[in-house]
Amino acid sequence: MKDSLPDLSAPRRPASGWFWACTGLVTLLFLLLLLSLWAPLPALAPPSIQQEPKEARLFRLAEQLAGPADAWTLPFAGPVSEEPAYLEVELDADRFRRMELAGHGSARRLVLAWTSQRADGSRRREMAIPLEPAEGIRTRVVPVADRPSWRGRITRLELRAEGGTFLVDRLTVRLAPGEDPSLTSDGVTTPGWLATESYDLSLPALPDAVFEGGFSLLPGAGPRGAELTFRAVLETPNGEQVWTETTIAAPSGEDAAVWQPLKREVSIPPGSRLRLSAQGEPALASRAYWGNPLLVRQGGTPGRDVVVVVIDTLRADVLGSYGSPLGLTPNLDRLAEESLRLADLRAPAPWTLPSVATLMTGLGPAVHRAGEPQRKSVPRGLAEGFETLAEALAAEGFYTAGIYNNVFLAPSFGLGQGFDRYEYAEVSDRGLVDRALEVLKSTRDRRLFLFLHLFGPHNPYEPPEEACHRLTAGLEDPGVACSGDRFPRRAPARERRWLEALYRAEVMETDAQLGRLLEALKTSRPAGEPLLLVVSDHGEDFWARQDQLARAGYEPDADHGHHFFQELLQVPG
Repeated sequence: MKDSLPDLSAPRRPASGWFWACTGLVTLLFLLLLLSLWAPLPALAPPSIQQEPKEARLFRLAEQLAGPADAWTLPFAGPVSEEPAYLEVELDADRFRRMELAGHGSARRLVLAWTSQRADGSRRREMAIPLEPAEGIRTRVVPVADRPSWRGRITRLELRAEGGTFLVDRLTVRLAPGEDPSLTSDGVTTPGWLATESYDLSLPALPDAVFEGGFSLLPGAGPRGAELTFRAVLETPNGEQVWTETTIAAPSGEDAAVWQPLKREVSIPPGSRLRLSAQGEPALASRAYWGNPLLVRQGGTPGRDVVVVVIDTLRADVLGSYGSPLGLTPNLDRLAEESLRLADLRAPAPWTLPSVATLMTGLGPAVHRAGEPQRKSVPRGLAEGFETLAEALAAEGFYTAGIYNNVFLAPSFGLGQGFDRYEYAEVSDRGLVDRALEVLKSTRDRRLFLFLHLFGPHNPYEPPEEACHRLTAGLEDPGVACSGDRFPRRAPARERRWLEALYRAEVMETDAQLGRLLEALKTSRPAGEPLLLVVSDHGEDFWARQDQLARAGYEPDADHGHHFFQELLQVPG
């Protein structure tokens, strides 16, 4: 057995020439995946997926919810004059940082005042809103976020008109940019909608269906012990059915958000509607959410599924199907024999965020710009304007689920777009596959897009002892045993060999866990085996270029993300 990985540093020139070509290859994978929905694939590829039958199975009721998910239209309408109009509210000013006012009239300006409750007492402030003469309804963006006094808990709004009257058509407050209206509980993120008003949703007639959803109450608003009651009521031509009526007490600031999932079998007569409401302590309303209500038609067989597995930090040269003699990856090698294997695939970037953003959008890093450095060294996320693979498949009737263990894939970096369920779990690859198997089991009644990101080969290393002892046999332990981190950057030779062995042990363990998933995919889905894509986001550097990089003026490193040589970009797929 070799003491170290093959030296991929022999071609001593940067990979910039083929760096952009690799983006095209990953784009090709993306297009291949999408085209499989409508057209047969080449003979070497898996059979094509047929289009979902016209009779839809999955109904996302949230598509009917009025307005954007981050907006709250306040019950403030009617004429205002020099005599102020008042509205008692409960607004968290740190979260609601935008306001829009729509209406018409002869007034030259409006004066908006608010009362805030802060740690240093109650304060009242006001600001003038100039109005330009215009016909019809005028909409003004009120820059409350620019005012230092727009802080704390807003309990009262006042509005008066000067130089005429003004008829308020709509007063809306919105969450601040970066305030994600999605719900996250125990690492699971789902789309969320503010429960500040009732929602009346039309329903399809479904004699046999499953209703799924949930609701959440965030900490930080309202007195301790205050309660909010969430109600979901089916209104039919023959009467009402209460699907849920659940009261939740407000969590304290130290508590986690309260998340209550809903799932029940239902029968929906023609002409039915669903009313969602939250009633109780007003202070809780702006921190209450409904979570992604769904209806799933039962019976029949859903269309074929799509599964994408990304293995973090997996170099191509550790797989037998790419020339390794070590026998670490029997499951990946068997899959390569049965599939369309790309012999010379290059990742679009040497680290996770931009690489996965390309996989999910089909666009190169220079276009989507995810991963570019910003202030305080926080990288740019994927902007909402780019359509992701999850969004495209959701539009085709897929239920979309993602499971990951890398913070750069978090919703805050834009990679959660389009997912019905997006779960972060700081667990081993065994734990990640366990969660994937649970998703496979719980979604047999619908067409599934599953995105699974395995993290085992990523530094630091902590492989199972059996794999560790096998791969470190004959090497001198530098004192790290079966748990190692690649620091210091200029580690001595014996420590380098040991850490390379731990990396290979992690690869072997990840392959074993992937094998569990592959076995389940053969039998667990009603439509048969899914269209499956397995790929890595980037490779890894094991001290091969430290002197070379130092001579070129770079800080020597033994990780990834710092150069474009092939040991970081050549990946299996």
